[in-house]
This record gives sequence, C-alpha cells and structure tokens, in this order.
Amino acid sequence: MYIEPDPPRRSRFVIATIVVSVLFHVGVSAGLSEMSPPKPKAVSYHVAFDPPPPPPPPPMPEPEKPKPKPKAPEPEPAPKVEEPSKAAEPVKEVFGVTKDSVAEDSSFAVRVGNTLMAEQEQTFTDPAKVKTLAPVAEKKPAVKVASPPRLRSSDAPNYPPMARESGREGRVVLRVLIDENGRVRELKVISEDPPEMGFGDAAMAAVRRWVYAAPDTGSEVWFFQPVRFSLEN
Repeated sequence: MYIEPDPPRRSRFVIATIVVSVLFHVGVSAGLSEMSPPKPKAVSYHVAFDPPPPPPPPPMPEPEKPKPKPKAPEPEPAPKVEEPSKAAEPVKEVFGVTKDSVAEDSSFAVRVGNTLMAEQEQTFTDPAKVKTLAPVAEKKPAVKVASPPRLRSSDAPNYPPMARESGREGRVVLRVLIDENGRVRELKVISEDPPEMGFGDAAMAAVRRWVYAAPDTGSEVWFFQPVRFSLEN
C-alpha cells in the first residue's frame, strides 16, 4: 500500500536543517575568527628622502701675500771719536850733565842739566827744577836732503847792532838737523860773511825757533840753510 508523504512536513524539516546548518557554520566561523589573531591593519608609510647636498664649492685661491718691502739700509753709526788726551807737558831741555853723573864730593863746578845737545842758557837753572828727559828711542839715521824743507813757521833774525851801525850786510850758511816732526835738533855755522860781526849768532838764534814741514823720509834729515841779512829789510 502506498502512503504519500506529507509535503509540508518535509519542507519544514529541510528548512530547519538548512537553518541549523547555517547557524552552525556561522558559529564555527565566529569561533575561528575569535581564536585566530586579528589581521594587522595595513599601514602606509611615507618616507621622505632629502636630496643629496650639493657638492662644496671649490676652495677660493688664497690671495698672494704682499711681498715685504726691502728695508732701507740702516745708517752706519758714526765712528766714535775719542777725545784727544791732554799731552804731557814736554820736559824743558837744560844744558848740563845729569845729577847721577855728578859726584857729591867733586871739587869741579859743573852745570847740572839733562842734555849736552842743547845750547847753554845765559841764566842759571836750579838743579832741583831740572827734570829728566825721556829716553830717546832708537831712530833711523839722519838723511841729507838737497834743499831745505818747507817752513811752517819762522821769524826774521835780529840784525846785529855792530853790523847795522857799520852798515854791513851779511850771509850765513847753517847746517841744520831736524827731527821727523820738523823741529830743529842741531845747528852749526858752516860759513859767516863777514865774520866777527854777530851774523852767525843771530842766524842760529832765529833758526832754532823755526819749524819745518815733517820730512817724507820719516826720519831725521839735515841740510844747509842760508840766511841773508840786508839793511833794506
């Protein structure tokens, strides 16, 4: 016997099954979603890249340093001039023998001096005032010259009174020795014309005070010096 199923009941069963199945899947999906870690949210980052710095400019050339100006040469200091020291006062030449050569108990009366090369004075010099001359250094031998050197200072000789009263003129030739400074050291009458009228003594007295130019030889020189006496002068 055939029994036809009830259609409405079957439909309800099918619908209920579908609903239960859907709910089951939804529940399973919800549980799974709770159990699984949440998906990270996508985050977008914007990274800004700065442009590379421009290359440094080339170094500027250093300006040339000005060359130092040459210094003007410093003036040399003036040579120091030493003040001339005061020259020692020259010792006066006194005709006579030295004190050391005179014996105290000598019975001879002699003049005490410091040289025998000077003329004998008319006045007496106290031996206590006679100073010893400095020792004379060894000198070159005297040289004869043909003519008298140039005179630096001179004065005219005194005219002998006897010759002036008699109206006589004269001429004397002297042999003169001068040192390296031009000062007269020795005199000697070579000729006297006319003789015994006083021309020789007057010429020697004058020439002894004359000063000549220093000889070029650097040593003593001797020469003949004529001296003329004239009434016109």
